[in-house]
Amino acid sequence: MHWFRPNPILRPDIGAPELTDEKRRQRYVCILDPTNAWTVWDCEMEMPASLGGQHLTGRPKERAEAARAILERIHKSKMDGGKPNRLVD
Repeated sequence: MHWFRPNPILRPDIGAPELTDEKRRQRYVCILDPTNAWTVWDCEMEMPASLGGQHLTGRPKERAEAARAILERIHKSKMDGGKPNRLVD
């Protein structure tokens, strides 16, 4: 069973997009497909990311970037031991 539609930008050998070294350092990146829709890619899992049970594929750029930022904050908070971000001291 496939978890998403075949996408021409994905490499057929492993299903992951070609990423620059800079993007590989991030957990989540936004990638543009040939239909001008955006996907939030989970670099660690090598598949489209999901948020709230929805795969983040076929999104407008602004929504993909917003979802990526949310996922990065969640990921970083887990890396910090789940401590909430402090805005003031």
